Amino acid sequence: MPTATVEVPDLSTVRRIVGEWTERREEDFDAQEFSCKVITIINGKGGVGKTSFAVAWAVYLAGMGKKVLYVELDPQGNACEDLGINGSPLDDDGQAQVEAVLSQKPFQPTGEARKDLWIVPGGQKLSQLVTEMHFLKRLTESGTDLPWQYLYLCALEQCEEDYDVIVLDVAPGDETLQTNALQGADGLIVPTRSDPSSRKGLRIVAQRLAEVQEHNDVLSLLGVVLFATNTSATRVQERLRAELAKDLGGASDKVVPHSIRYVESAAVEARRRGKTPSELVRERPKGVAIGSIQDLAADYAAVNSVLITAVAQVNREMNTPED
Repeated sequence: MPTATVEVPDLSTVRRIVGEWTERREEDFDAQEFSCKVITIINGKGGVGKTSFAVAWAVYLAGMGKKVLYVELDPQGNACEDLGINGSPLDDDGQAQVEAVLSQKPFQPTGEARKDLWIVPGGQKLSQLVTEMHFLKRLTESGTDLPWQYLYLCALEQCEEDYDVIVLDVAPGDETLQTNALQGADGLIVPTRSDPSSRKGLRIVAQRLAEVQEHNDVLSLLGVVLFATNTSATRVQERLRAELAKDLGGASDKVVPHSIRYVESAAVEARRRGKTPSELVRERPKGVAIGSIQDLAADYAAVNSVLITAVAQVNREMNTPED
């Protein structure tokens, strides 16, 4: 049986680009020009609405006139379906992403999924990349600089100036993908449900965040978004948020005070049509019962408003000189 070939990235190039990124970041701080631009969306358990939220967030930002790059670090590749481009020339099953990361080149989007929204899709070809990152991790685990953690940062550093916002939608569970996304990020959003398994996943993400912040000290938790609630009772909602805050070590201010309700018919209709709930409300296609979709779109709008405020607050804090 033939042995699989593992392509090892050029570690000297990785170290050089990381050094350039560090210098640029220091210059941004000195000039008070830091911008929370690269935003990672992660959870510790699948099936909690991560990709639906990530796509809606990216479409929302592009609708504000921002030039957005969406990178899907997920072998499942559901973003193309949510954007209505699966099977199109934009859907390359992750090939462009693999090539950029392994060759230390900038991300090259496959195209524009919406006006001002450029996409680097995920897909099955990322499985090869994950295998090679695990190999590199084992190869360098006795060192001190851990270059396997910075492969995505290298691709981001070389294209970051071309966009206003970069959204990283990351697969649940895989340490190499999540750590790479966090090392290259400025902000973190965590969608979650309130069931025990999802809360366990949230605690894992919180631990990973703390570990990465030892190296990436600008990385800020923007918010935890509670998904798939089926009750509007204020007392129940408050209890759920208190439990999530406990999972975060008491950071109650990081739990977004709005949740995204569970409306299966609306979610299915949005994915079937390749549109976000807000787009469906705006376009009002024939044959679609708009009522529940309108409620879902209102939930997303409320959450987006809180997160935009959180980004602005991080920018103010980072650009305020210390006494």
